[in-house]
This record gives sequence, structure tokens and C-alpha cells, in this order.
Amino acid sequence: MIPNINLLPQDQYQPKRKNSLMKLIIIILLFIVIIFYGINYYLLSNDIAKMEKKTDQLATQIQTEEKTLTQVQSNPSYAIATSVQFAEKYQTPISNIIEVANKYMTGSGELAGLDYKDGQVEFIVYFDNLNEASTFVRNLDNEAIFKTVKLDSASTFTKVDVDNVGEEQTLNENAQYKAIILTTLNPSATIKTGGAK
Repeated sequence: MIPNINLLPQDQYQPKRKNSLMKLIIIILLFIVIIFYGINYYLLSNDIAKMEKKTDQLATQIQTEEKTLTQVQSNPSYAIATSVQFAEKYQTPISNIIEVANKYMTGSGELAGLDYKDGQVEFIVYFDNLNEASTFVRNLDNEAIFKTVKLDSASTFTKVDVDNVGEEQTLNENAQYKAIILTTLNPSATIKTGGAK
């Protein structure tokens, strides 16, 4: 019988294990890359489909706007009628606002100015005392045409007599208060109340 003697060193067999481990790592990395690109492809295809849908919607909107533009350019009366309809939708009856403010002007109250801008009204009112100003603000706050009413500032001033301009003025019993009141209009209430046209 011949003995089975292995004269090759044991180190030669280990690289086969390393090679199989490397193959496994490469396969796992390849699998991860394929999954990554698959998910990316799916997400990008969804984004492309959404963008194509938006592009179609915008193309339809452009065609509609071009038709409207040709109507306006070919028929000036159509443009005027459209402008009037637009203006009538957004009319705000300022006369009603002034009437409400004057209704609550008590005693020495005097409406000095009114500024209307973007659904907000700023009242400038002169009063002899601050109690009248607070009563005025409270009454405006109870009105349906105002969504919010706020006393923005109140300052004291004295009317200067034209003949005594050079003389030093002091606060006396003739002093008045200038109140600036900010209000926000309630659109539904202002439309219901009507107004001058």
C-alpha cells in the first residue's frame, strides 16, 4: 500500500476560499447596483410621465389663451366687455365705508382722511379725547363690512394759529388726538351692501 502524502503546502488551497468570497461580494455589489438603477429608472419614468402630462396641459392652456387673444385683438368691443365684467367682480363700494365711518363719528370726531389699498382701509381721524377714539374703534369693529379693526397709533397735536406761527406752542386744552385706524374689509359684506357705481 502506498501512503497518501500531500507534499503541497496548505497555503495553496486558501486562495480558492478568498476567490469565492470575492465573487460573492462582487455579486452582491452588482445586485445592489442593479436595484439602485432599477429604482432610479422607475422614479425617473414617473417624473417623465408627470412632466409630459404637465406639458400637454400647458400646451392646451396656450392654445386656449391664443384663441382668447385672437378674439380680443379682432373684436375690441369684446375686450371692453371683458374688462367691465372683471371690474364689476371686484368693485368695492367706498361710499358705504365712508357712511359707516361718519355714522359713528361722535362729538368732536372728524374724518381727516381715508386710504384704500388691497382690501384694507386706513382711517385718519381727529378726536378731542381718547375715549371718543376707543368708542369709534369699538363701533367699527361691530360692523359687518370690517373683518378686523385696529387702532394703529394715536398722537397729540395742537392746531397752530396762522397769526402766531413764530411763537412757541404748548399743549393746552385745545390739543387734539390724531388716530390712525387700520381695517380689513370683509368682501362678502361689502358686496352685499351695494354702493355707488
